Amino acid sequence: MTDLVELELTATPESVLNKLMRADIPVYRIKKRGAKLHINVKREYIEKVFAIFARPCYNMRIRRKSKSMRFAAFVKRRLGLFIGAAVFIAATVFSQSVVFKIKITGSGSFLKPQVLAAADECGVKEWSLCKGADTPLLQAKILALPGVNFCSVQRDGAYLIIDVQTEESEYAPVVGEPLKATVNGKIRKIVTVCGTQLKNEGESVKKGETLIGNYTLSESGEQSPCIAVGFAEICAAADISLYYKEESDKNREDALSSTALYSENVIEKSVEVRNNGDGVVYEVHFTYAVTVAVNMQ
Repeated sequence: MTDLVELELTATPESVLNKLMRADIPVYRIKKRGAKLHINVKREYIEKVFAIFARPCYNMRIRRKSKSMRFAAFVKRRLGLFIGAAVFIAATVFSQSVVFKIKITGSGSFLKPQVLAAADECGVKEWSLCKGADTPLLQAKILALPGVNFCSVQRDGAYLIIDVQTEESEYAPVVGEPLKATVNGKIRKIVTVCGTQLKNEGESVKKGETLIGNYTLSESGEQSPCIAVGFAEICAAADISLYYKEESDKNREDALSSTALYSENVIEKSVEVRNNGDGVVYEVHFTYAVTVAVNMQ
């Protein structure tokens, strides 16, 4: 990867990667050295990265400029030697980017727990370089799962896509687990077909909290196991920080439109503008709807 700038900051790898993923900024060559984290990003994202980590606690600085930045400084110092000449520089730097997330797609996506377990056994993990991963063995393990007749494993940028196809069936497999919240937020709607509803509309919930239990209650309070069936719509909140050279209606519109990259179900959104060095930072606050369901196929 060419034109990379090495940055040094004080933060955990998880917090840095989460913030940069939200802003769709690719990261390369991540190294942890004591309390310092070294990351490499493309030169075009430098201003955005500094805006995201503008707080003093991150103590961020440029440790090594990109080749194009060093070359620009070199040319600036020797501009007279290059007038009238067209200079093209090509450089190839081999690196292995981190796998931020493993996505399970296809008709066999309901086998996600089994697929992720097989991936872990084969050296394929999220937030890792996946060096030494045995892809053929992973495909073999997935193909050995009941009903699976096709499997492919491919890299797509920071994501590893595992496509799993199963034999056609008239009925979707039944899940024996309860319905749980996948995000922090507030319930907008909840429908319970079978099971015990534990949360109501308007109540706040935390990620992982059970919404519909996979059991029924008798008059005496005794639990009897059953299949949980139902769905819930949760209103969650998020923030996006974007850096621009100047404040304008166009930049405000672009900042508000950036929520579409985060969710297709945005309910409300607003933006605050604050000065930051030679530019401005647009802080976009928005809420979006997340639907979770169990055995509703």
